[in-house]
Order: sequence, then C-alpha cells, then structure tokens
Amino acid sequence: MRIASLRIAPLRLPLVSPLATAHGAIAVRDGWLVAIEDDAGVRGWGEALPLPGFGLESAAQAELALARAGRSLRRQRALGLADALAIAAAETR
Repeated sequence: MRIASLRIAPLRLPLVSPLATAHGAIAVRDGWLVAIEDDAGVRGWGEALPLPGFGLESAAQAELALARAGRSLRRQRALGLADALAIAAAETR
C-alpha cells in the first residue's frame, strides 16, 4: 500500500446542545476533516476536533501534527496499517 493522497480540510461542527464548562459554554467545535486514499483507491476518513480546556493540545498544535503526519506518510513506499499508525503516532507526539 502506498498513500496516494492525504487531504486536511477545516471543519466547523455546531453542537446540538452547548457544552457548559467552568469557562463558559462551547457551542461549536473547530477542527479538521482528514481524507486519506491509497494507490488502490481505498479511502478512509477521520477527524480531529480538539476540545479547548479538556486536552493537552491546542487547535494549532493539532493542525501542525496532522500536517507533519501527512508529510511522513506520503514519503513511505509500502505500508501496512500498523506501520501507518506507528508513523502517525510518532509524528503527533
């Protein structure tokens, strides 16, 4: 398997009900939609929606990690799922 394309697009997700927090209500989640396709045309989708105040990364850090992981995955010639996940995990630490 070789990664043929990896796209990251901004995603704005309004919540059905605002999430009440000690710092105010969160009505919208901002993040990224991720689409990845291999050379056989197999496509997968994912999302990254950091929740302010509840995680260790900011939205900017998540975007940077996705971009780094994407560059690393595109450089690989043949990957199995376990290898792709290991590369992505290493790039997002």
